[in-house]
Amino acid sequence: MVCGVPEPDDDLRDLMRSLWARYPDTPPYGQRGSDPPPHATLARLDVPPPRTLEGVRERVTGLLPARFVAAEATLMNEVEPNVWRVRKRLPLGNQ
Repeated sequence: MVCGVPEPDDDLRDLMRSLWARYPDTPPYGQRGSDPPPHATLARLDVPPPRTLEGVRERVTGLLPARFVAAEATLMNEVEPNVWRVRKRLPLGNQ
């Protein structure tokens, strides 16, 4: 997996911890007992079509670093391998 990691991650990590406290049965990234760093998945190298790390680098070169404002958090469930469904959308800030 190739990930983009926010810098600094303090605010997003605090938000993840708050959501986890509200929804204790749904830990971040499904990792109970850990405090994983927030990230955005840019590519999965283990799923078809075959991807190479170099291919991913070519596609994202020039796009990073990128600046974003988080408008909502989305709670998702993996219903089968690599198939996700939105469980709940949680607006952030003054929406």
